[in-house]
Amino acid sequence: MYLKRIEMKGFKSFADKIELDFNSGITAIVGPNGSGKSNISDAIRWVLGEQSAKTLRGAKMEDVIFAGTETRKPLGCAEVSLTIDNSDNIIPIEYTEITVTRRLYRSGESEYLINNTPCRLKDIQEIFMDTGIGKDGYSLIGQGRVDEILSTRSEDRRNLFEEAAGIVKYKTRKLEAERKLENTRQNLVRIDDIISELEGQIEPLKQQSEVAKKYLAYREELKELEINLILNNYSEARDRYKKIELDLEEMEKSKQEEENRKLKLKNEVASIKQELYKVDQEIEKISANRLDLEKNQEIKQGEIKVLNERYANFINEIDRIKNEISNIREYISEIDESIEALDQDNTELLSEIQNIKQEIDKLEKDYNSLNKKYIQVEGEIEEKKSTLLQILNEISQEKNRINSFEITLQNFNRRREQLNLIRNQKEEDLKAVKKEKESNDSSLRNLNDKKNNSLDLLNSVVEQINLLDSEEKRYTAERNNIISELKSKEARYNALVSMENELEGFNKATKYILTNYKENVGVLGAISDIIKVPKGYETAIEIALGAAIQNIVVKDENIATKLIDILKKNNIGRVTFYPLTTVRYKPITLDEKVKVMAGYLGLANEIVSYDELYTNVVGNILGRIIICDNLENAKRLAKEIDYSYRIVTLEGDVINAGGSFTGGSVGRTSGIFTRKNEIEELKGNIYVLNQKIGELDTNINKIKESISNYHLKRNQLELEIKEVEREIQILLGKQLFYEKQIEEINKNIIDIDIELEQIQIETDKLNKQLEEKNSNLTTLEEKQEYIQKNIDEVQLSIKDLQVNRDVIYKELTDKRIVYAEKNKILEGINERRRQLEKEKNNYNNRIVNYELEIENLNKKIDQTKETIKQNLVELQKYAEDIIKIKEEYYSFEQKKKENTDILQSKEKEISAVDENITSIINTIHKLELSKNKLENEMEVLTNKLWDEYEITIPQAIKYKKDLGNISEISKKVNILKSNIRALGDVNVNSIEEYKRVIERYNFLKQQREDLVNAEKSLVGIINDMVAKMTEQFKYNFRIIRENFNTTFRELFGGGYADLRLDGEDVLNSGIEIIVQPPGKKLQSLSLLSGGERGLAAIALIFAILKMKPTPFCVLDEIEAALDDANVNRYAEFLKGYSEKTQFIIITHRKGSMAVADTLYGVTMEEKGVSKVVSLKLKGGN
Repeated sequence: MYLKRIEMKGFKSFADKIELDFNSGITAIVGPNGSGKSNISDAIRWVLGEQSAKTLRGAKMEDVIFAGTETRKPLGCAEVSLTIDNSDNIIPIEYTEITVTRRLYRSGESEYLINNTPCRLKDIQEIFMDTGIGKDGYSLIGQGRVDEILSTRSEDRRNLFEEAAGIVKYKTRKLEAERKLENTRQNLVRIDDIISELEGQIEPLKQQSEVAKKYLAYREELKELEINLILNNYSEARDRYKKIELDLEEMEKSKQEEENRKLKLKNEVASIKQELYKVDQEIEKISANRLDLEKNQEIKQGEIKVLNERYANFINEIDRIKNEISNIREYISEIDESIEALDQDNTELLSEIQNIKQEIDKLEKDYNSLNKKYIQVEGEIEEKKSTLLQILNEISQEKNRINSFEITLQNFNRRREQLNLIRNQKEEDLKAVKKEKESNDSSLRNLNDKKNNSLDLLNSVVEQINLLDSEEKRYTAERNNIISELKSKEARYNALVSMENELEGFNKATKYILTNYKENVGVLGAISDIIKVPKGYETAIEIALGAAIQNIVVKDENIATKLIDILKKNNIGRVTFYPLTTVRYKPITLDEKVKVMAGYLGLANEIVSYDELYTNVVGNILGRIIICDNLENAKRLAKEIDYSYRIVTLEGDVINAGGSFTGGSVGRTSGIFTRKNEIEELKGNIYVLNQKIGELDTNINKIKESISNYHLKRNQLELEIKEVEREIQILLGKQLFYEKQIEEINKNIIDIDIELEQIQIETDKLNKQLEEKNSNLTTLEEKQEYIQKNIDEVQLSIKDLQVNRDVIYKELTDKRIVYAEKNKILEGINERRRQLEKEKNNYNNRIVNYELEIENLNKKIDQTKETIKQNLVELQKYAEDIIKIKEEYYSFEQKKKENTDILQSKEKEISAVDENITSIINTIHKLELSKNKLENEMEVLTNKLWDEYEITIPQAIKYKKDLGNISEISKKVNILKSNIRALGDVNVNSIEEYKRVIERYNFLKQQREDLVNAEKSLVGIINDMVAKMTEQFKYNFRIIRENFNTTFRELFGGGYADLRLDGEDVLNSGIEIIVQPPGKKLQSLSLLSGGERGLAAIALIFAILKMKPTPFCVLDEIEAALDDANVNRYAEFLKGYSEKTQFIIITHRKGSMAVADTLYGVTMEEKGVSKVVSLKLKGGN
């Protein structure tokens, strides 16, 4: 058998369907980190039933479905199929190829298939059980599994060894058998309880069934007599009923004649009302027309008044416009005069402007001549000033240089002073830092002392935690024992409560009432519900009650009647009811001598407890029954009371009133009261056990709280130690900082001294340059003085020329100003003339518009006159129409009065007819009442026949006989009813109930025997499997031990390795791994290096494979921690074992790849989507 093929689609990064074919030998899967290699290993683990998303490197199982990329959408389903070649029939099924498939949908649904047939996960696990293949087997060693194999908890390694030893199958079956054994024992407890209940019911039911048979014989005779009485009464009522029906027919006929007459009168009235309606319609129409005409008349009058007012307004408007035109013409005359005056001023001003222009031209000519001479002399002065300016610039530059040198010297002096101050400060700082360093060193010593003290205190707290842990385990063990006892009692309690809730022991009819009507306020419960029996008296009270234990107490007789009707209607059976309103009890009086006799315990109603409300009911049932301790004492007591009352012993023996004895065996713990008391007792026991558990929980919680406090204290101490260590590190950092600071300050002082020396050199150099610049400045100032003197002489000659030029320029400017002012005045005159012309034109336009408006108003006046004339004609016509409509209105009013008188006469006739009909209806009503009374009487007889005997009147005819005198029949009926009452409470269902209980009792007895046999069988099977597992595990464990030592020595090149069981219990004890690499002492696994741990785990895996080769083995980078030499050694092992086991290895190491027969490469050409390429190699080298 080997892994033939794996198909994946939508699993993790494998978005597209891929298919990997595997051959025997070694197949290596390689690829860069993150390409999806390990997803192949996860897929194999997943399809074999892995349920942990964390093991599959996810947060939830949905994470195995392809989640999409930037360019691809997420898929809705992940599917992996594993095909295994089974041609050698290692797996005992008929297929040569087995394909296991698992699908998971994003909705959460999943499915498993074997060869495309749906199956359970359990089916998949069972076919691979003990083959080494499975999610927990040694055929799948994934990343991180090496550490699990070498886990420090020896118990965690058992799964691997149990799978290798081949006992997983037996262990699973053993667990299943133990579950079945527990269920069997629970069933035995329940069956024993039910059998006990049934044993208590058999004897009472037998007695009840015998009474029921007598009852049925009496009832059959009573049935025949009562049916004949009912038939006789029914016949008499039916004859009276037929006579009433004939009288009703006559009255109905008279009623119909009167109603026809009334209908005719109503038709005539309706016709008159229709005519009146038409007249009213005409009157309303005429009134509406009259109102319309009067309204139109008022409107026309209003329109004429408005038109007259409009005519007067038009006349007034024309007068106003004519006055406005007259005023405008006066304004135009004034504007013409103003324009003429402006034209005269304009002519005079133009002459003045011409004269000023000539004077300006002459002055401009004189000014230009003088200005030319002035500019020539000014040019000579500017040349000299330019030369002077150049010299001044040179002087300024020299002064700037001198000033710059002086400032630089000042800066050097200030810098020298600053450096001296800084040097002094640095020396002070150096002293301060040295002082702080000494303080820091002292604090560091104190913190180290504090850390050592905290470590001592921490060790003390850890010891205390260990002591409290031991105490907690002791309390927990005690708690587990109590919980075990509690579960046992709860199981018994639940079984009894279930029987109580199911009303086990009650007959069908009682169960029906209590189940469906117990919530009804009128149903107070069965007799067994209302009384409480002291412990030890259960059997005596149950025998004393007999069948009455199933009787039901109700509020009143109406509820009892209603419930009896329900039982009859549903054909359920019979129940005896005790209405509180009708049941009476007369207490008996016993001689004091009887009460002090040996064995006397009391009257039954005094022994039980109950609510005061039920005193009469309990007294009625138990008030005449004496309870005695045993039969011997009961006999003496019965003789004393002359067998007047019934006596019941604690064992259930009975001496009946009259002297008969009843007794025999009674089933153990069988009664309803016994069950109730046991429920209460168990309830109390459960409460006590829960209290104990609560106390233990309190103690455990206190211990846990103490442990928590100590843990908190430990954490605080650890935090303090960490804080101290942190402070120590801070102080160490400060110490280093102070040392660096001292070094830095010393370096700064040296740098300051060097800078002071450099400043002195630069100062000497600047003083020398300053002397040279002062000499140059003196020479330049002498040149400046000479040139300035020449400029002053030339400026004196130009001054007279400038005065003459300025006089001419001033006169020229004045003339230009006058010229501009005159031109401005001329423009103002022209502008004013234009404005006046514009106003004149506007006024002329207004006159034209006014004249047009007058013309329009005259036209409107003519139109208004014509409209007034037309409205006066229409107004006259409206007045004539109103007179005609008033005459027509009076005519219709007269017609309406005539029809109203006729209508009143007809309605009086209808009232007379209604009185006749009412009289007839009253007579009919009386007859119908008599008819209904007879119908009710007949219905009562019919219902009585049905309720009592469930037959109808026609069916009862076959029972009809000529029995003679009716009174004699009635007397005989009463005698039979008296006989039935003498029988007391009768449970008719007890006949069938007795038969059913006996059958069920015998059936359960047989079931109990079967369960006992099954229990013995299961115990034997479990013991056989334990023996088989022990033998097989010991044998295979010994082989694995030998193989482990061998493979360890081969892989490590020496050393020693062993496996040991940690305890005497072979099947449950942990497994210790002992290794000793060559050249080293025997040591703990946790002290091995990563490479040594990995190599030790590989040695263990190969040891198991050597003992029991698995068909295929998937190894996911288990050699990652090995160096190249060990990888090559590991690869050689793979090559050697590949003859019996197919290996699929996921690797990065060249040594592992070198021995592979087939290479698969996994890559991500598309981001987030894995692809596979394959390469087959020859020879595996």
